[in-house]
Amino acid sequence: MAFYAYDQNNSGGYCVQDEVIADLVIIEANDRKQANKIADKKGLFDYDYCDCCGPRFNAYDGEYQCYATVDSAIADDFRTHDEFKSYPSVRIHFLDGTVRRLHDR
Repeated sequence: MAFYAYDQNNSGGYCVQDEVIADLVIIEANDRKQANKIADKKGLFDYDYCDCCGPRFNAYDGEYQCYATVDSAIADDFRTHDEFKSYPSVRIHFLDGTVRRLHDR
């Protein structure tokens, strides 16, 4: 199992944050194809498009392996991971359907 990150573009000069999306959305999946399918199902690719800024979400290049099988241990790892500390808000979508909110603005 891996985690795939989707970085929100500041399309139109603002970022959207709700129960599903945030500045960074991380999706647990078996592979990148499944992660993209889940992201699409959750509507990440349906958000507005700005002619000068581009689409709201692009697939982020990073692939993060599950470091622990315990939900809270995974969330704690993401919370302290240097690469994610700069994001004002993060949503982690687990395969079982739960969503963990981190760093809400």
